[in-house]
Amino acid sequence: AFVYPLKHVSMHGKTKLLQSLVDLLFADAPDSALFLFVNELATINKEFSLFRQADAHELLLYLLDLFYSSMKIKNVFRGTFHSNVICSQCNNTSTTESAFLSVSVPLAASVQSAMEAFCEVEVLDENILCDNCKEKTKSSRQLNIVASDILVVHLKRFHMGDKLDSSIAIDKDICVNGTQYKLYSIVNHVGGVQSGHYTAACAKQNGTWIICNDNSVQPLYAVPTSSPMP
Repeated sequence: AFVYPLKHVSMHGKTKLLQSLVDLLFADAPDSALFLFVNELATINKEFSLFRQADAHELLLYLLDLFYSSMKIKNVFRGTFHSNVICSQCNNTSTTESAFLSVSVPLAASVQSAMEAFCEVEVLDENILCDNCKEKTKSSRQLNIVASDILVVHLKRFHMGDKLDSSIAIDKDICVNGTQYKLYSIVNHVGGVQSGHYTAACAKQNGTWIICNDNSVQPLYAVPTSSPMP
């Protein structure tokens, strides 16, 4: 849904950072593309300077924004939050929409339960002006997720200066608002708040998995059922 359409997209006139990023999405990318990407990224955005500790989720959001603001193609990551505020007196519903590229959720027993908890009905502390009642009333709010072709779930492991190391069950499939999403990659973090190391587990087109650790790419014979690292 993301990579293969790029084979037919012209990169003429695009920045070196974008050109190298697209090159790295394909298996036959030369080492020079990686060196160019890292150096261009460090030059353009000081948050990702060489040897600086950086957050993988922040890097993803930065690259997606940069990529789709420059390319005239469908953003397969862009979904919509529907925030529904419901009046307790007349059940009138007011809906506000906002775009997202990833869904950040607190830790739970599993990814599926974390997504469900994120969308649970919440009773609001303050009364809200109801368009129908014309007065402030007790109200509740519920978020609905309308995701796109690809859904990125970000687990909130860093809280008030600490990292939460509890394990979470890794669902092979999750259902979001009636749509099934199949797991195909996991970003893992080992370490603490001040420093750490990232690896990635990725599904190949033939259904097998690999584990990517810097310049080491090895077969992954089984995806763990739970882990403290994603």
